Amino acid sequence: FVLVADASVDTTAFESVAAALRTPLAVQRSDDAALRAAYTAPLVLVRPDGHVAWRGKHATANAASRVLEQVIAQSRPAPICDNSHPLEETSL
Repeated sequence: FVLVADASVDTTAFESVAAALRTPLAVQRSDDAALRAAYTAPLVLVRPDGHVAWRGKHATANAASRVLEQVIAQSRPAPICDNSHPLEETSL
């Protein structure tokens, strides 16, 4: 994950939560006005596939925790085979 942040925004909450969740997080700081206008928020969390997962103005530790836990859960691949529901025979 990449956290794109305005140069003046505190990213400590995201960095601490990501470390606690053992989730790689790179912080990319920028003071580029065009980038800020494109994302429309001073904090933007980008998934490894390049999609924006979250945008915000600031993040407390609780908010960062909720965001990262939800994004990580959604990023996990679904199981290939779920044997908890056996296939039923049907006639065509």
